Parts: sequence; C-alpha cells; structure tokens
Amino acid sequence: MNSLSRFLRREQEGQAIVLIALVLLVLFMFVGLAVDAGQLYSARRTMQEAADSAAYAGAVVVYQGGTHSPTGSCGSTTTSTTTDGYLAAVNDGTKNGFTDGVSGVALTINNPPTSGPYCGDGRYFEVTIQTNVRTSLVPAESGLTTVRVRGVAGAEPLNNGYAIMALDPAVNGPLPSGSAFYADDTAYINLTGGGIVVNATGANAAYSKQGNCSQFTVQSPYGVDIAGGKIGTWPSCPWPNNFTENTTQPQVPDPFAGYPPPSTSGLPVCTTLSSCQDVNGYQNPGVYKVSIGGAGGTTVTAMTRRALPRAPAACSSTTR
Repeated sequence: MNSLSRFLRREQEGQAIVLIALVLLVLFMFVGLAVDAGQLYSARRTMQEAADSAAYAGAVVVYQGGTHSPTGSCGSTTTSTTTDGYLAAVNDGTKNGFTDGVSGVALTINNPPTSGPYCGDGRYFEVTIQTNVRTSLVPAESGLTTVRVRGVAGAEPLNNGYAIMALDPAVNGPLPSGSAFYADDTAYINLTGGGIVVNATGANAAYSKQGNCSQFTVQSPYGVDIAGGKIGTWPSCPWPNNFTENTTQPQVPDPFAGYPPPSTSGLPVCTTLSSCQDVNGYQNPGVYKVSIGGAGGTTVTAMTRRALPRAPAACSSTTR
C-alpha cells in the first residue's frame, strides 16, 4: 500500500512539471510577441518620419523655385526622375537610411501623387517606403513583418491678394490728414500679384497725391480696398495696370495673428538705415528703430529675409 502511494505521488509530480513548462512556454510567447510589437512600432515610426521628411524635402525645393513634374488629371501624368524636387526627395530618403533596392527597401516617389486628394497635382510629392522588419520571434521573411508607410507633402503659394497691408483698424492713422496709407507725388508704387488694403475706417483712411500711371500701378485683377474713405489724386491707368479704389470695404484680419513673432536673436539693432546696409546699399536683416521716409528721392531696398520695423514707416519716397 505504501509503495502504491509513493508511485502515485511521483506521477503527480511529473504532471506538475509538464504544466509548468507549458505555462512558461505560453508566457515566453507573449513576451516575444510584445517585444516584436515594440520593434514593429519603432520601425514603422522611423519609416513614417523618413517618408514625411522625403516628401517635405521635395516640396521645399519646389517652393523655392525648383522643377517638378507637370500637373494633370489623376493618373494621367508620370513622375519625372530628373526634376529638382524628385532628386531632393531621393537624397533625403537616403540620408535617413532608406534607399530603393538596398537591404530590401522599396522606396517609391510619385510626383504628382497617384492617389488621395492631391492626385495629379505636380506641386505635391507622395513617398512610400516598404520593407521587412527583423523581429525576435517572427522570422523577417514572413509577411507578418512587412511594414509600409506613406507620406504626402506639397507647396502652394499663400496669396491673400494684398502686397501692402495697413492693418491698424483705428479711425485715423498717423500719416498726413489722418490717413493710414499715404503716397505723395514723388512716390513710386508698382505692384504685381497683389493690391493694397487699408483697415482704417476714417473718411481720410487712404490719401494719394500720386496720379501718374507710370509711378503708381497695381496690376489687374488687384486693386485698393479701403475700410474707410479716400482723398487726394489717384491714377486712372489703362489695362493691365488699371485699378479701382474700393471704399467702405470689410476690414481684413491680420494674416499673422496667432503666429509667434520671428526671433531677433543675433540680429543687429539699426538706428539708421546706413548702419545696416551691405556693400550694394541693400538693407540687411535687423531690428530697425528708424522712421523710413522723407521728402522723396530716397530708395530703400530690403533683402527678402527678416527686417523688423519698430517705428512708423511713412513711405513718401521710392520703396521696393
């Protein structure tokens, strides 16, 4: 009887070992799956950032004037592999470790995109990256570890229709006759791609003494929109430089509202125009604490970077 009991206990001990081994195996599988999921998530995030970056690189080059594939209806155009935008996207992908055909990577750049809301628009780039990710539990050759991401970016000019904006909504401005926009008879104002808006609501909001069509032009279809009224002499020009002065118009909101001001770190403080000019007489970036204006005959040419005026700009001289 004692022998039989010892035999049964040994059998039960053997079963316990088998059950523990099975439980540990299941636990190890769950741990392995968690590790694999983490690796796949990390790989996907890295690939998505690379795809977004490559698409953005192509878009930036196009925004700066680089070449791109033509725009057409969705699916009707093909990607040109020699444009500036395409080459920039390829180069950015390589810098981030993804080159087409290397280490199992499939990098595809479509310009214009072949799907989505920007399909056929040559200003946009669609970048897809696909590869197999090596994981700890699932073999890399398995389809379960294939990761594919897609990024789209584009460059569109933002034009609110105004090249000169007097945004102060006050009734009267600080310029002659209480105007917020003033052009005297020596001013040269030649605008293309945008007009003028004046938010002041007073009867003298916009004041012009320049009636010469060769010195005051706003190319069609743009004009002068004034929340208040106008006084003085305004030119009557032939097409395409003809424009009208539209009074009592709705005020235009500040297009830069909500944006942080540009950093002034490292910029010089300019108390005179000549103190911040280059060898060609162009105004360099800086914080300008000087009133730009005078009796006429002065030309001010600003570089297309950061120039932050901290004093009123009364343009009674030539301004470019």
